[in-house]
Amino acid sequence: MGEETRAAARAVETVERKDRVLIVEDEDNARKGYEQLLQRWGCDVMGVARRKMPWRNRELPADALIATLNCPA
Repeated sequence: MGEETRAAARAVETVERKDRVLIVEDEDNARKGYEQLLQRWGCDVMGVARRKMPWRNRELPADALIATLNCPA
């Protein structure tokens, strides 16, 4: 494999899409902690409180969901 091919392969690896994680948590400190940890792991993170859910048509804007079980209605 030539040097140009290796450089191109490295460029493709760095452009790969990050995993998207949605965190639904009403407690601000917990949500921020999850966000910081997942960002350090290389994830693209969106954290919201339950009352501000970002989707309406049942299409989840993420690859994974972390949600609290005891969110108030």
